[in-house]
Amino acid sequence: MAAVSEELSSRDIAVNLIRSIGPYQDGDYRFIDTEGDISFSVGNLGQPNQVLHWSGISGWCTELEAVEPFRERTRWMCAGLLPHPIDVATYCEAVMSNRLGVGREQTPVYRNAGENFPELLELLSNYIPEGGFPISPSDRLIEARQEMYLRRITELTRPSKLDDRLISVALRKHDLQVTVELLEYAKISSSQVELANLIQEVIDLFRE
Repeated sequence: MAAVSEELSSRDIAVNLIRSIGPYQDGDYRFIDTEGDISFSVGNLGQPNQVLHWSGISGWCTELEAVEPFRERTRWMCAGLLPHPIDVATYCEAVMSNRLGVGREQTPVYRNAGENFPELLELLSNYIPEGGFPISPSDRLIEARQEMYLRRITELTRPSKLDDRLISVALRKHDLQVTVELLEYAKISSSQVELANLIQEVIDLFRE
């Protein structure tokens, strides 16, 4: 999940959440394998999140809105159980641009549920960064998001590449102060470490 999220972030696709689970039992329900999801945003604010799903049996897929309302269609990547993150991100971009023409509806099967976990873990270990201390998937996602948004902001500070005309925006003084106060709160809040670090990097960027 983390390796694919990093690749998506490098392509300016905002990943909101990653989730992975292994075998568990909840009452009468028993799940004997492993799977995970990557939730990401496309388009304007307010648009629903899209989801990439990974199955320990069938690999990667997406849930697409079908022609009929209120129904979804699963489209499988069909490129093996653990294709390279670059290939998964390319598949994701293709889905975003040509939703119903990418992937297959038939579910592939690459291994049996609940079997050969040592071999699966060995394959997954290839996507753990080498050297240094182990980094949790959530921390890898945080770092990838920070790099993506800082990259976006850095590009916005290069007006020669953009339409950088002056525009007039009606703004009351107290509105600006509220924005500043919110940024200050986000920066010092211990529950918003990711946002605080990003804000500090932006401040440093404009001070240079």
